[in-house]
Amino acid sequence: NFRNDDDLGNFLKKKGKKLCLWVNPYILLKGNAIKGLENCLLRDFAGRIALVPNQDSTPNKPERGMVDFTNPQCSEKNTALIQDLVIRSNADAVMTDFGETVPPDSVDHNGNPGYLIRNLMGDLYQMSAFKGVERARGKGMVWGRSGSLLSHNYPIQWGGDSSSTWEGMRTALRAALSASMSGTMFTAFDTGGFAGKPDRLLYIRWVAMGAMFSHFKLHGTTPREPWNYDKEIVGAFGDL
Repeated sequence: NFRNDDDLGNFLKKKGKKLCLWVNPYILLKGNAIKGLENCLLRDFAGRIALVPNQDSTPNKPERGMVDFTNPQCSEKNTALIQDLVIRSNADAVMTDFGETVPPDSVDHNGNPGYLIRNLMGDLYQMSAFKGVERARGKGMVWGRSGSLLSHNYPIQWGGDSSSTWEGMRTALRAALSASMSGTMFTAFDTGGFAGKPDRLLYIRWVAMGAMFSHFKLHGTTPREPWNYDKEIVGAFGDL
């Protein structure tokens, strides 16, 4: 059991591994994380906290707000939180998930409506987290998902939750190539797709494709490790 914040990070360090922690920019209105950020969430034109739309079909999802990264003070607060998290967990990076969904009825620190700041907000979110890791470890590192023109400044990136289908693989490839040609060279995807279970052939082809990119991640709603398939696939991993 890991009883202390840094137990897992310390354990991995002894194994020659590094810890990457999952974070996102959405704050539960009735959760502990809102403490200190009450005045840093995007508001609507009536001054109420703008709620983040449900991104999936999960019923009864708790109400959430989004940090207003266009407000320098709020971005700094988030940076400080990331810095503290990395230090006390003995981690080396954060996986900056989500960020592309901005409440459309919100208004940012500069008076811009939410539906116009979607791309910018992703960039500012990545920048804030990157700075937190940089202050904690001397160099920045995020595993980002949202962003736009500034994404190349805050590596690395991945394409989010693709379907574990042949069309999902084609879509992931198009997205990664598009990002690379737009300057975000250190980009990839969930190898094997995220949603669903890839069959054996799809898994083999996706792994081969993933080996050609800058970084490699097996992550999804079902087990993605090669030993969940067969010995031949395990052996193929040794040749990568």
